[in-house]
Amino acid sequence: MKRVVYTALACAAFLVMLTGTKKRSMREAGSIPKLTIPSTTGWTSNEVAGIRFLSPPNVTITRADGLSGLRFTFAGEPELMFGPIDLVQTRSYYLMDYLMYDAPDAVIALEERGSGDECRAAACTTQAIQGAPLCLDIRAQPTTHCVELVALVRSIQPL
Repeated sequence: MKRVVYTALACAAFLVMLTGTKKRSMREAGSIPKLTIPSTTGWTSNEVAGIRFLSPPNVTITRADGLSGLRFTFAGEPELMFGPIDLVQTRSYYLMDYLMYDAPDAVIALEERGSGDECRAAACTTQAIQGAPLCLDIRAQPTTHCVELVALVRSIQPL
């Protein structure tokens, strides 16, 4: 009987230890910074796969003949490619207080992580290019990558 009691106490102590780790408290409303989209002055002009766009210096572009093969890599982030994004659904996923930028063609939200805050940016062209809007989505640690992604997508024009 003592063995069962000691085992139960040991399990309870272990459970308390696991759940006793302190979580960071949620941010207060209004404490999330609001972002502005940077100017693209001085960015590199690119013409590839039937589109023209501007890219910041920290973006590597893997060129391709078609849009499906075109890749973008922000320094230190995974490779990005165009894909379908539902901006309304993306926006509704976040509480309004966590939106750092909100526009009809783009959304940037704060995501709190245990290892550090990230931003998530999703942006689409306002005009259809080759039959559909072109959209990019990124999760990044520096918010500069998120605002630069929105500016890059906004600069896209068909050739």
